[in-house]
Amino acid sequence: MIPPASEAEVAGLTAVRRYLRELTAGSRGRVTLTVALALAVAVTEGIGLLLLLPLLEIAGVTVSGDIAGNLVTDVRVRLGLMGVPATALVVLGLYVAVMTTRALLVRCSVLASVRLQERFLLSRRQRLYRAMLESRWESVAGHRAGALVHSLTGDLEDAADAPSHLLALLTGGLLALVYLAVAFRLSAAVTMLGVLGGAVLLLVLRRRRHAARRAAMDVHELTAELFAAAAEHVDGLKTTKAYGAERRSERRFAAESGAVASANERCERLFADARTLLDAGAVVVLAVSIYVAHDVMNLGAAAILVLLYIFARVTPRLAGLQSAYQQLLLAMPPFMRVARAIDCWEASAEGAGGNGSSLRLRRAIALRGVRYRHPDADVLPSPMEAASSPRPPALRDVTLTIAAGATTAIVGPSGAGKSTLADVVLGLLFAQEGQVEVDGVELTPARARAWRERLGYVAQDTFLFNDTVRANLSWGHPDATDEDIRRALALASAEEFVDALPDGLDTVVGERGCRLSCGERQRLTLARALLRRPELLLLDEATSNVDGENEREIQRAVETLRGRMTILVITHRLATTRAADIIYVMDRGRVVESGSYDSLVRRGGRFAALCKAQGLTSAVDAPSQEPYQAVAAR
Repeated sequence: MIPPASEAEVAGLTAVRRYLRELTAGSRGRVTLTVALALAVAVTEGIGLLLLLPLLEIAGVTVSGDIAGNLVTDVRVRLGLMGVPATALVVLGLYVAVMTTRALLVRCSVLASVRLQERFLLSRRQRLYRAMLESRWESVAGHRAGALVHSLTGDLEDAADAPSHLLALLTGGLLALVYLAVAFRLSAAVTMLGVLGGAVLLLVLRRRRHAARRAAMDVHELTAELFAAAAEHVDGLKTTKAYGAERRSERRFAAESGAVASANERCERLFADARTLLDAGAVVVLAVSIYVAHDVMNLGAAAILVLLYIFARVTPRLAGLQSAYQQLLLAMPPFMRVARAIDCWEASAEGAGGNGSSLRLRRAIALRGVRYRHPDADVLPSPMEAASSPRPPALRDVTLTIAAGATTAIVGPSGAGKSTLADVVLGLLFAQEGQVEVDGVELTPARARAWRERLGYVAQDTFLFNDTVRANLSWGHPDATDEDIRRALALASAEEFVDALPDGLDTVVGERGCRLSCGERQRLTLARALLRRPELLLLDEATSNVDGENEREIQRAVETLRGRMTILVITHRLATTRAADIIYVMDRGRVVESGSYDSLVRRGGRFAALCKAQGLTSAVDAPSQEPYQAVAAR
C-alpha cells in the first residue's frame, strides 16, 4: 500500500522544491524559455512605466523641480544616446511599441507555460502508468481500481496547473520588483512604508495560509475517495437496481459527495477570507502612503501620480500572487500523492527480465515448500482476533509438479489458495519461503516478465477493449497474421460465432465486450491466449461465469489441446476436471490430495466430499468423454 503524504511533505517550500526539481529534470529547455519570457515581460513593463513620466510632462503635468524630474531627465538622456528625439510623437510611438511588444511577449509566455504544463503532465502520466505496470503485482493489487484511475486522471489534472501558477508567481514577483524599483527612485521613505505594510499583511495572513493548506489536503483526499466510491457505485448499478436499493445507494453517495462539498466550501472560505483581508489591508496601506507622500514628504503632483499608478498596479499584483500561491497549494497534495505512488511502485519494480530466456518449459514446473502470506494479512482487525484466530498464510508448504504437455487441475473450495497459487505460477507473486522452478531454474522477479511472455492466461473476469475482435485478439500477439487468428479462433471453438457477427473480425465488441455474451467473451479471451502459442495455458476459473453450452465449448477446446501444450486449470467446478491428467486438491492453503479424477472419487477423501456437495457422487456422474473425442476427431 502507498502511505499517504504527510502534511510536512506537502507544506510550502518542501513540496515546491520537489516539484521544481522534477519539472526541470526532463524539460530544462522549456523551463528556461518560460522564465526568459517572464523576465522579458517584466522588463517591457518597466520600460513602459518609465515612458509614462515624459508623457505626463507632455500632457502638461509639472515635473521640473520635482523628484520625478530627475527620472524624466534620465529618460531624455538615454533616448538622446540612442539618437531618438524626446518629442511627443516619438515618445507616444515608443510607448505603443513597447506595450505592443509586451502584449506579444505575454502571449508567448502563456503559450510556453501551457506547453510546459502539458509536456510535464504527459511525462508524469506516462511515468506513473509505467511504474504501475512494472511494479510487483502485490504492490498494486491492494488498491481500489477507482483510486488507481483517479491517480492517472484526477490527481494529475489537479496538479497539472502548477507550472502556470509558478509562472504567475514568478512574473508577478518580477513585475512587483520593477514597480518598487521605480517607486524607490521617486521616494524611498514612502516605498518602504508600503513594503512594511505589505509585510505586516503577510504575517497576519500566515496562520490562515496554514489552515488553507490543511483544508486543501482534506479536499484532495476526500475527492480521491469519492472518485473511487463513484466507480464502485457505477459498477454496482445493476445490482443496486436489482435489490431495489436505489434510495440507500443515493443516501450513501450523497453523504460521500457532501463531505467533499463541505471540505471545498471550507477551503474556499479560508482563501476568500485571506483575499478580503489582503484587499482591505492594501487599501489602508495605500491611503497611509499617499497621506505621507503629500502631507509629510511634500512630494509634487507628478511623483504622487506615478506613485498612485504604481500602487494601483502593485496591489492587484499582490492579490494575483496570493491567488497563484493559493492555487499552487491546492496543486501540491495531488502532486505529492502521485509522487509517492511513483516512488513506491518504482521501488518495488520487477527486474528487467534479462535472464528470462533461461526459463523454457520442457519437463516440468515444480513448486517446493511454497509459502505465501498476503501483505495485508499481517494486519489484524483487532487485538482480540490477533489473540484468538490469526489469519493463516494463503499458501502453506505447497509442493506439487506441473508436468510439461499434461493437463493439471487445481481444485478446492473458495479461500483454499487456488488463485494465489495461480499468481505464483504466473510470476505475479513470489514465494516468501520455498521456490518455484521451471525445468530446474528458479522463477525469480528478474525472470518473471520474460516468463510471462511465454504464457497464455484466461481469467474468470474477461478483459476486452472497446475495439474490434481483430484488435482484441492481436493485442495478445501484435505480429499475428489473419491465418494465425483464424487458427486460434478454431482452437477456441470461437470461429463460428465470430463469422456470424455483423462485420466478422472487424466487429466492435463494445465496452468490456458488452455486445457479446459472457461465454462468447470468454472464448475470445481463450483464442487470444492461444494466439500466443504459449508454453503454459493457465485457465483461472475460466468457466465459472458461463452457461452450460459455452462451458462445454470451452471444455472441448481445452480437450483438443490436450497433449499439445501444458495446461493448468484452476477451478472449483469439479465436473470440468474429468479429463485432467492429475488433480491437486487444496484446502486452507495446503495440498491435501492428488491423483486422477476416478482415483480421488474412489478414495473417499476431500475430493469425494466436494464432488458429493456438487452432486457428483461417482465417476459416472462426470461429463462423458464422447464430445471431447468428437472434437478431437474433427
